[in-house]
Amino acid sequence: MKDEAQANPRATLLVVDDDAAIVELIQSLFEDDLNVVCAHDGWEALSVAAEHQPQVAILDIMMPGINGLTLTEELRKLPWGQRLRVFIMSAHRGLIPEVERLNVEGFLAKPFEPDYLMEQVLAASDGE
Repeated sequence: MKDEAQANPRATLLVVDDDAAIVELIQSLFEDDLNVVCAHDGWEALSVAAEHQPQVAILDIMMPGINGLTLTEELRKLPWGQRLRVFIMSAHRGLIPEVERLNVEGFLAKPFEPDYLMEQVLAASDGE
């Protein structure tokens, strides 16, 4: 794993959403700038995150299994999780107070503006 990171110094972005079309869209937005790894639910995300140790994550809130809020808490427990920059994404703006308690980089409202999403995530990934 370490050799792979040294060979490719780009930051890794974890994208988690149960909507495959959103995952594909976000992956296509960032594939030229970041290593993008994806998952479609919280359980899969924990496995993918443990393997790839991303620096930035975009997590949907409403997913089967582990929701994005709980997933953020679980990722923060990993040895490298306190350094993970998390963006929470949802169409439910009423959850913003819960999101703010998690000390995340930002809340991305669905539908999101691709240019804004790219600007925010790339700025966070440069902080590595």
